[in-house]
Parts: sequence; C-alpha cells; structure tokens
Amino acid sequence: AVRASDVRDVEVPNLHGTATVIREPEVFRARTAREFVAISADPDAAPVASREFRRTERLLIRVPAYGPGTAPASVTATLRNRVGQVMLGMTAMPVPQNGMTQFDVSLASLAPGDYHIALVATSHAGEAKTGLNIRVTG
Repeated sequence: AVRASDVRDVEVPNLHGTATVIREPEVFRARTAREFVAISADPDAAPVASREFRRTERLLIRVPAYGPGTAPASVTATLRNRVGQVMLGMTAMPVPQNGMTQFDVSLASLAPGDYHIALVATSHAGEAKTGLNIRVTG
C-alpha cells in the first residue's frame, strides 16, 4: 500500500483581537452572464484554485474582512499592472453574507499578461492589506 501525506502551514487570523483582519480572497470564474449572476448570489459557490484566466471569462473576487468585535470592515480593491500602476479601481457589489465583500472583475478589456489585485480592509482599528496575482491569457 502506498501512503501519501501533505503538510502545510495555515495562518488562522484572530477574529477576537483588536485589529482589522483581512483573509485570503476567494476567486470564482464565470464564462457567461447567467453563470456570474448565479455565483454572485450563492454564498456556498466553490472557488477555483487557478490564478490563470482567459479574457473571455469574468471573475468574482470575495474578500472576508472583519473589524474588532462586531465592527464592520470596508474593503477596497484596485487592479494594477505588473509594474504596479493602478489600472482600475473596483466597486464592491452586494454580497450574500456578512463579513464578505465581493468585486466583479471583467477581463475582456485587459491585454494578456500578469496583474495584481490589491485589497485593503479598513475599520476603526486601522487597515489590513492583502493581494492576489492573476494571469490573463488570450
């Protein structure tokens, strides 16, 4: 019998602390407008592991973020090119569950290449930052 194992370090944020917390964003891929609407309304949709996408696809980025206690955290997102220049500020969409912010990312207008989505959560306790690298193909 062959046995396989995998060991990974997982960082678990302290949601009972006094700081603003932003967790790893979830990425969802949609190929049609109908699929995008269904995913954006479904809190149990399954994210994709891939970070490489075609220009014909549309992404939904969900970002879990929390302030201390029950304080809300607002999240902003900007799309940057590979040299860090801001290309697009993204507007948050309605979300099907508390503690999440979601963004619609249309890839149709982007040239093939590498991009970074910078995410910043803000609450009365300050800021927390994370980001997401994606590759757009033709």
